[in-house]
Amino acid sequence: MPTTRHVKKQKRRKKPPDYQTSLRTLGELGFPEAIPPVSRIEFEELTLKVGEIEKLVKEGKAKQITILEELPFPLETLDKLPPEVKRVIEGIKSNFEHGFPDFCFMGIRKALSIGIDIRFKKDGEYNKLFGPNGESCELPKKIELAKQEKYLSSNLASKLRKEAKVFGDVALHDSRIDLKKEEVPSIFKLLRLALEHMYYE
Repeated sequence: MPTTRHVKKQKRRKKPPDYQTSLRTLGELGFPEAIPPVSRIEFEELTLKVGEIEKLVKEGKAKQITILEELPFPLETLDKLPPEVKRVIEGIKSNFEHGFPDFCFMGIRKALSIGIDIRFKKDGEYNKLFGPNGESCELPKKIELAKQEKYLSSNLASKLRKEAKVFGDVALHDSRIDLKKEEVPSIFKLLRLALEHMYYE
């Protein structure tokens, strides 16, 4: 009489996540910056963060999770920026990592100002950034002129001008105004979008 062999069913090992599929998943989990372009190193770092979140959820410790992301900047855009602007971007990231938000905002202001200057020079329109007496325009005026030249969209220019803490001189020189590290990423994203609009699109 034939015997029936009882084979212990082995658990199937989970297949490592597909790179492109995981990018979409990361975006759905609250990492919009994971949408391409993103390097594999950045992808692996984000995957680890998602794993940490899933672990906290399973342990019931995820009542409130706040993740302060680094300051993402696509390499495709960074490589197209003038060296003067690229150097300031790297300085902003360094100050952010070491907890100096005031210098981050100063850097964001400088990067945008230099970025607009060089973009106008590239098209031979640099003289438009100066007043009738040869004085250099303030940053809000530069933003407006960049919008007029179609270097910035109307919506983006409007958002940049509204950020008084960054683009107004008062915030950078008034000791009563406390600039927070948590405010840097959203402002940095505006800078990134502005530079992408001027140099990448």
